[in-house]
Amino acid sequence: MSIGDRAGIAGLIMAFIGIALPLLFPDKKWIGWVCFGVGALLGIAWLVFELKNALGGTRASLVLTICGGALIGAITSGIIWSSIPHSSAITPARPVVALVLNALYVGIRNMPERAGVPTWNDKPWDEDDYADVRLTITNALNLPLQNLDLDISVTEGDPKAGIAGIAQLTNVTGVEFRKPPFQVPEPALRLKGDDGKSYNLPILGLSFLEEHRIVSDYRMFCPRLGQKDIIRLILATIHVGDHNRPPERLKITGTYVTESTEGRINGQVSEIIATTR
Repeated sequence: MSIGDRAGIAGLIMAFIGIALPLLFPDKKWIGWVCFGVGALLGIAWLVFELKNALGGTRASLVLTICGGALIGAITSGIIWSSIPHSSAITPARPVVALVLNALYVGIRNMPERAGVPTWNDKPWDEDDYADVRLTITNALNLPLQNLDLDISVTEGDPKAGIAGIAQLTNVTGVEFRKPPFQVPEPALRLKGDDGKSYNLPILGLSFLEEHRIVSDYRMFCPRLGQKDIIRLILATIHVGDHNRPPERLKITGTYVTESTEGRINGQVSEIIATTR
């Protein structure tokens, strides 16, 4: 067997190895390309020996130069292509989640932190009527949130639920709680004067009624919530007809602002979270 024949057989074996290796070791594709390239070079060497006998040395060297250059270029391109990760499908960008929200019902009686919750009637926490719901608000961004303005509602799916009081358990500065606008009961009391005109009489104690009332939702305002910071709230929830029953879900809606190198971003929050028991 001549040297050319031996080179051809060895090249065929190396080519098969180069094809099989990427199938067995997908993360080592470059090894397969190298083996395939060596096999191809050996195959070209066999071809040169055959051409040398048929065409002469000069033409054989020319063929070797052309084929070898083309092969080296193909191998180099293949190694570069195989090292780049490819995906068969384009993964859509996930929406930015600025806040992580969690609600937990605490059924243990006489927890000491309940004493610091101002209630609608200015009386201590009623253990027989109020349910203790803890709401955790976490800034999930690596940027501070500014002008965080959230509406916290307990009536999602249950119009008989309400909030008798709310307070912060953490020490985030500037946090404020606001009740929704007070709806003046209708019809208003109207009297006709001596001039024949009708006049609305003011409702006595309107400011007292506005301040001392159970509401369906509270607005929480925070001027600045630092990156990864947490606000923990305690809600005294109440249910008409079912004492000490917590709401099944909370609805959180609102807005916030972030400042980054990309500019000012006005974000929106709209989530419904289940109350864990």
